[in-house]
Amino acid sequence: MPTAQDRAQISAIARGITRLTERSVRKITLELHGDLVRTTPVDTGWARANWLPRVGRPAQNAAGSRDNVGAAGTAAQTGIAQVLSYMLARGLVFVTNNVPYIERLNDGHSRQEPAGFVQRAIRKAVRSVIR
Repeated sequence: MPTAQDRAQISAIARGITRLTERSVRKITLELHGDLVRTTPVDTGWARANWLPRVGRPAQNAAGSRDNVGAAGTAAQTGIAQVLSYMLARGLVFVTNNVPYIERLNDGHSRQEPAGFVQRAIRKAVRSVIR
C-alpha cells in the first residue's frame, strides 16, 4: 500500500510528464505549421494560408477563398492561439488543409516544391522534439 509520500511523489511525476507532453505537442504542432506554411507552393496563397491548427477537432472546411486569402490567415491565427494554450485534457491537435488541390500540390503538381513536402514537414517537426 503506497504511503502518502509515495502518492505525492507519483502525483508530482505524473504532473511533470503531463507538462512535458503538452510542451512537446505545442512545439511539434507550431513547428509543423510553420514549416508547412513555408514550403507550400504558392500561386494565389490560398493553399499556403489554409494550414489551420486546431485543438479538439480538425478544421472542416477551407477558410477564405482564392480571392480572399486574408480570412484563412485569421483562421490560422485563431488556431495558433488554441495550440499555444494546449492542455492534454482538451483533446487531440490537428493541422489541416482543406483546399481542394492540396493533395495534388503534395504529390508534386507544382515545380516550386517536390512531392511529399507534407510528410517531410511532419518528420522534421517530430525530430525537433525527439532527439
